[in-house]
Amino acid sequence: MPIQQNIGQMSFMNMLMQVQELPENQMANSHTPNLDPEFIDPEVTTALERTKTRPRAIQDMVELLSRCVGDNHSIQISSPARMYPQTVRDSIPYVELLQLFSNDWLDISVIHWFAMYFYESHNSRSAFFYPHHIKGDSCTKNSEGVQEHIIDMFMFHTDKTFFLAPYLADNHWTLIIICPSTERGYIIDSISREKDEHSYLLTSIIDEAFGFPFLWDMVNCKQQKNG
Repeated sequence: MPIQQNIGQMSFMNMLMQVQELPENQMANSHTPNLDPEFIDPEVTTALERTKTRPRAIQDMVELLSRCVGDNHSIQISSPARMYPQTVRDSIPYVELLQLFSNDWLDISVIHWFAMYFYESHNSRSAFFYPHHIKGDSCTKNSEGVQEHIIDMFMFHTDKTFFLAPYLADNHWTLIIICPSTERGYIIDSISREKDEHSYLLTSIIDEAFGFPFLWDMVNCKQQKNG
């Protein structure tokens, strides 16, 4: 049975935020984290092997992580007070954290964790939509439910200026930001060539939820190579 490890989200997130890419000539010698063989599987093994070529800071973080959790383990997180109308609990599988460190891949649970961290930033003027409720599959299969969530969050956070939507569709992350008071929306997409607001199902659902068309801007941001 999977073991669930509870770790303070703020303390662990602070460690994550301190991980920095080092120059290649400062790579650490490879090492093997202390993993119980009972929990090793191919995905974990592959990810661990890849971390041996990453900068020292990342290797040290993986070593620290391996002392807390193992394969088939997960970290349980809970949303901060008043982030959502009700407390939301999420689970981050160990292998998904390894994918973050080894391949720079972001699982939806990891993105949600970052959203929790930034929601608690001092004097934040932003609220977050729940990533699981607004992902591509939800927009396709239950657009009315997505609209309901959007309006519920808007009514719940009348004190917030911006609403951030970490949007996962077709295995790609896009950050959509809306400012209802100005009826403006901003799309930050690292693969945005030949795209506009109509390329995202969530933008039309947001327009329908509020009953008016937002003025959408494609934000100039760094683009993925070969994207």
